[in-house]
Amino acid sequence: MQNEYPWYYYELKGLSDGSEVSLEQILVLNYKNELKAANDIHDEEEQNEQRRRINGKEEQRESPNEQLIAFGYLEQLAGNGFGANHHGFVFTYNGLYPKTSRIKNCLSRQLLNRLILTVENEQQLDQILKTQLTAYGFNLNVVRFRCSDGTPQKYILSYKIGPSNDNEKRNQYNHRITYWG
Repeated sequence: MQNEYPWYYYELKGLSDGSEVSLEQILVLNYKNELKAANDIHDEEEQNEQRRRINGKEEQRESPNEQLIAFGYLEQLAGNGFGANHHGFVFTYNGLYPKTSRIKNCLSRQLLNRLILTVENEQQLDQILKTQLTAYGFNLNVVRFRCSDGTPQKYILSYKIGPSNDNEKRNQYNHRITYWG
């Protein structure tokens, strides 16, 4: 992650600095389903002094111009539940969490969700879903209200993605499209 998507690493580091929670714990929280450590580390109902205060500071860092709105949990990258971007895409996610998962060379679903929020078109989305390896299966629902050129186009996509058995080179991938209006 640090080499391929340094801006997400720096965002997580900023979460760590601002919340005064160790970077290791922040990273584990963002890989919690892959590591099956959620109950040992994080409880969404839990409130403590560290989580009540976040100190922000402006720093210059390399990052893409992401324009999105997304639901987020404390100390995790935004985009885990649902989100939308300025290219007319709206996304929702559902995951299946097995007892063991394949994490070698895989992005966590938290990071994959955030990466998906940056897509400009369906071809980029397809490329990400086929090639960014996932540790376990999930469902992605996508609504498109307009194309990048402003042309109205309304459709719904439903993707089912999961680890493949081909030496961890590609995901299993299936999708369906429905047009309306």
